[in-house]
Amino acid sequence: MSQKSSSIELFGMPGSGKSYYSNLIGSILKKRGYKVCNAREIIINDSEKLIKLNFFEKISLIYFSLINFKNKKFLSKKKQFSQTKKNLIKIKNTSNFFKQNYLAVCKKIIKTKKEYSQLLNKIDKSFNIKSSLEKKQYLFWIYELLAAKILFKKYLISKKNYIFLLDEGFVQRSFTLNKIFNKKNDKQFFNNFFSKIPLSDIIIFIKLPKQKILVQNEKRKIKDLKKYKTKKELSVMSKFLDVYLLKQKKFLYLTIKNNENLDLLIKNLF
Repeated sequence: MSQKSSSIELFGMPGSGKSYYSNLIGSILKKRGYKVCNAREIIINDSEKLIKLNFFEKISLIYFSLINFKNKKFLSKKKQFSQTKKNLIKIKNTSNFFKQNYLAVCKKIIKTKKEYSQLLNKIDKSFNIKSSLEKKQYLFWIYELLAAKILFKKYLISKKNYIFLLDEGFVQRSFTLNKIFNKKNDKQFFNNFFSKIPLSDIIIFIKLPKQKILVQNEKRKIKDLKKYKTKKELSVMSKFLDVYLLKQKKFLYLTIKNNENLDLLIKNLF
């Protein structure tokens, strides 16, 4: 790992180990003196450097910073922050309001870069007004990622030891985009997508055999239903992975196999 600022993202099938190894990489880098940040942290901390925020947008960023704080601290300091947790539960009832304002912040940031307008118009049209909540969440992720990439490039990439780390970057989000677009237009759209979107400097493909992917998702069916994918969903994703992402090679990536040696490999790599 070089000493200059960089961005890293992982991709792979659901259950391949992306989140685990993203956390491991983050832990290693922090111990070695790097400042590791995710998309949301960048938007919360650096948005106002680029754009003017109204009152509601400012409090929405505060809301999302509290959510990040809760996720990191409450499990280990539950009693100390019990009152803050109660306040967050009250705030949660109006979370859609904050989410819409947070999305508005992301859109403002993206509008400062006209080169993304045509691509985003295409994506926007595919997520029509009557889209399901699931599709709206996909769109939310795309805007958040792009806004964070713009801010990182403008304000953080020149600073020493800053790392932008993603276990769900643009490559991984292309799986969800593939669910939306007409199959006849997939290749044309994704060729354009990967030629214009700001990908990470280091992209890592976590490889796990298909049978083990099925096993992991069956475990998720019991423990974490939100992350569980059916055999049909996995089949579609696997086809997109094999036929497009890996075969077309629109970006450079490092393939590492998820086996008993991967922990050591990751530690040596970083």
